[in-house]
Amino acid sequence: MEKRDRTFLAALAVFAVLCVGRFFEHTLNFHSAPMGILQQYRFAELATAVYFAVLFLLYGIMLRKMEAKEKTIAYFMMAFLSVFAFPMYLPANYFGAMDIYAWMALFVAAGCLILEKGEWLIVPLSLAATTVSPMALFGSQCMLVLLLPYRYLSTEKKKYLLLGILSLAASLVGVGLTVALRFFSTDVQQVLSPRKFLVLAVMMCPYLLMVGTLFRGIFSDASRRMKKCYGLLLAGWIPAAAVYLITADYSRVFYQVFFYFIFLILMMLTFGDTAVSSAMEKMKEKVLSWVPIPAVLIAYPFLFLTFWISGPVPLLVEKILGH
Repeated sequence: MEKRDRTFLAALAVFAVLCVGRFFEHTLNFHSAPMGILQQYRFAELATAVYFAVLFLLYGIMLRKMEAKEKTIAYFMMAFLSVFAFPMYLPANYFGAMDIYAWMALFVAAGCLILEKGEWLIVPLSLAATTVSPMALFGSQCMLVLLLPYRYLSTEKKKYLLLGILSLAASLVGVGLTVALRFFSTDVQQVLSPRKFLVLAVMMCPYLLMVGTLFRGIFSDASRRMKKCYGLLLAGWIPAAAVYLITADYSRVFYQVFFYFIFLILMMLTFGDTAVSSAMEKMKEKVLSWVPIPAVLIAYPFLFLTFWISGPVPLLVEKILGH
């Protein structure tokens, strides 16, 4: 990596430490798990530390493989992703939740795809992800299964299509195992009230408009063959969001939707997708005309996370808007 890459990751590590200080409540609530050891406090601490480490490792792999011209946008997207990824599994409601293992499996699988090494690991990782966290079928595994046909169409290597089919089959087998062994659980955490969710959804709408603008630009530059693939990728967030909306786990709705799009864009930039790169540059110009200080786009959602959604202390915004 270049020196500026290491500097960026060091700054991001400081941000991670600050997130731990703000959000970690040192409390492990019960989460349905296939093995008792997964629900031990020290093991949950270790899993959370590994989650951070694997995510940072993936950031490093992305920056090593990415073209220099893409890195400025990549820094911004990684910081934006971290606003959601760092605090998510630190509060008591989500600390020790099984889906953290599914996300780690996705990070490792993504690293294999980028490096084009050990890609066969994707299949057992898919099986492990849904065996430990069956709800991952709609979230992290849905993302992975859609990325593989995208790689097939963009590289014309049939191994990615085969890996996509095998990954989906392994994910379904994993869910079947959880049902057969009777530890299937949705692990619903109703942290946000419907009122909070509605207000927050309205406040976060500008980001979804940005996603719409981005994909409109991608579609305009893409070939007919790739447009179908981009259409599938654009819709890939719906299964997870629908499941967690039905179960009223609104915090996971925001995590799933924003993580999905930011992670997807980072992966496509890392793969050198020219249509995505061009669309990102055009959107960057539009966004800078609306918001002259780009850091505001990262600080804005973090303020909600810090002062409203998470943390044990009720603050002024809760008194104004209501619990």
